Amino acid sequence: DTTRTVKSNDPGQGWPGVLPGWLTMKTPIWASMGVTAVITLALTVFMLQRSIDSPVPDTISIASYQDNNVIRFLPRDQLPGIGFFNRSMQAVQPFENMQIAFDKNQMLEFSWMPVKLASAYQFNLFRFSGGEKKLLKTLTTEETHSDYQLQAADYNHRFEWVLSGHTTDDKTFITSGGFVVQNQLNRGER
Repeated sequence: DTTRTVKSNDPGQGWPGVLPGWLTMKTPIWASMGVTAVITLALTVFMLQRSIDSPVPDTISIASYQDNNVIRFLPRDQLPGIGFFNRSMQAVQPFENMQIAFDKNQMLEFSWMPVKLASAYQFNLFRFSGGEKKLLKTLTTEETHSDYQLQAADYNHRFEWVLSGHTTDDKTFITSGGFVVQNQLNRGER
């Protein structure tokens, strides 16, 4: 008659002993394939349900930059100058950055705060590609917004916008900034 006393720190008993047994257990291939398929199906259904339930916004903001958040005013008849003499005739005011949004139809929408006494705006949009600056759009308007339909070649490039115009007190103004369009963003397609 043999009796055996089991101690609580015996690696063959309790959770410390069960885990190595599970890790070394040999199961038939058909059993593990079925479990893998069920887990994969459950995760797929869960992810699809989350993507269907999440609302797609009408527009997506794009991060833009402006090296110097100012707008420069010059007398309309000022001749080009150099260095200090050219800048001495300029008036500079703060300019709030251009608002840029991207909608689900791949349209870039630009809007800006009105410039005091502006009679007209000229909006120019450029794309940098292969070391070249290409003009994509020029618009002369009295409105404070513009748009641009993105093309496939526009993605993953840097853009620059230039806003200029004339005021009713016979001055010209100019400001500029840029942004980057990466990938194809979320166009709302499911």
